[in-house]
Amino acid sequence: DSVYSVLREKIKSSGFEGAGKVIFKTDLQNYQYHGKNKEFLELAYNDLEKYYSGDYQMLSNVAWMTTNITSEPKYLDKALDWSKRSVSLKEDTYNLDIHASILLKMGKTDEAIKTEKKVIAMAKERNLPTTQYEQQLKKMQGGK
Repeated sequence: DSVYSVLREKIKSSGFEGAGKVIFKTDLQNYQYHGKNKEFLELAYNDLEKYYSGDYQMLSNVAWMTTNITSEPKYLDKALDWSKRSVSLKEDTYNLDIHASILLKMGKTDEAIKTEKKVIAMAKERNLPTTQYEQQLKKMQGGK
């Protein structure tokens, strides 16, 4: 960590235009790797949109990670916002499935089921495997 701290400061003071984004992503990964969930959640909550508001994959990935490490409404609401933004940027089976999972975790079962059915239909249209999505749908319907 001390080596990273030194490198972090060098990047910060380098004058590199993208330094903030590099530091944000590296800090986020570092917190995730070391299981520092509170720090991960706070950093993502405060700064994800500052650096990645147009990156549908990053928004979706961080939404998924957030959902897996907390049940706190503050963070789940934000994860849902990121997920919605991701889908609005580029709708695909991956981020729609994540969106459905977040809805389910938040107790919005009907909306989650509707979204997961959309994932299955999209996968079929694109000749993609549907088994995992169909299994997820069954779990959702069982929990209703």
